[in-house]
Amino acid sequence: MRIYKIIFLAFCFIFSMLHSYATQSEIPQEITYTTYLLNKHKLFIANSPKGILFAGIQGKDSQNCLLNEEIPLKNGSLKCGIYSFKVHNGKIEETHNLLIQTSFSLKAQEAIYEHPNYPDNKISILFQCSTDSRIQKLLEQMYQKNFSCGSGKELFYEKAKASMQEYIKNANTDKKEAQELLKYSPLEDNVMDMLVYFDDELLVFERSSYLYTGGAHGMPTKQGIILSKSQGLIPIDKNINLNNHQLKTLLWKKYREYLKRLPKETPPPQTYINFEDFKVSDSILLDYDGVIFLYQPYEILPYSYGIIRLKIPLIALKNFEDFKNSVFEYLLKH
Repeated sequence: MRIYKIIFLAFCFIFSMLHSYATQSEIPQEITYTTYLLNKHKLFIANSPKGILFAGIQGKDSQNCLLNEEIPLKNGSLKCGIYSFKVHNGKIEETHNLLIQTSFSLKAQEAIYEHPNYPDNKISILFQCSTDSRIQKLLEQMYQKNFSCGSGKELFYEKAKASMQEYIKNANTDKKEAQELLKYSPLEDNVMDMLVYFDDELLVFERSSYLYTGGAHGMPTKQGIILSKSQGLIPIDKNINLNNHQLKTLLWKKYREYLKRLPKETPPPQTYINFEDFKVSDSILLDYDGVIFLYQPYEILPYSYGIIRLKIPLIALKNFEDFKNSVFEYLLKH
């Protein structure tokens, strides 16, 4: 009975991953990111035409606002700790008299290259651009190319085409064998970048990738990309000591807590990874109240469990000298 439940769990995970990529076209083309002044705090809100996607407060006791991760908040109440804001048509009602400090928008565009003879083989890149020159310069650092919202689609199309050619080249096959490879083992490579956190200093993107080259399933991965308005692209290994034993121990504790929350009918192998082999992930995201460490499929659990997120609250990181001397230092002062 247990093996059937595990197979069912794996099927649900694979289906959800395929569905997430099949619905990329539903991603809002343009999202506005606004910073509001709120007494001694600051309120950060990401607005799409469908409603509020995420929000958070930075200041004393920084925290995320309560939102459904799957459904944008169009109308209702946005609760952020002791604060509550009425939302109408996806925006904070003017009766709250919030002052806007800054605001910028990102536009999502998708470039898709399909092989002319085998359209099942395709590479897609969902990238972001902005008409705000300062934000656009940061994006150019992230993508390592100069582009605009007008020229980006063509440039990323050429990048996808070159990736397809490189894939075929690296297969070490002649032309006929390459055609057979594409026919019977189709390539699907999807990359999608979305901004998942912003404040006065940092922009944090989540890069979701899905690569399928044949076989039972493809490989989803996620990584964090952190941009500093003052320093540009932030290398994680230069700001966090990934060999910090105290941090490793804390993440291991979070991992063990995660295992206890899993359904009892589908327990993971208790010997899948031990403490000695467990590592501090170099793929991180920020939340308004903590740092999220991402672990890829097979890294700390079997494939069927997907990508694991282990979160360390900001208050717990204040004891780490690594963070006190990093680009994240200002987050610990609130």
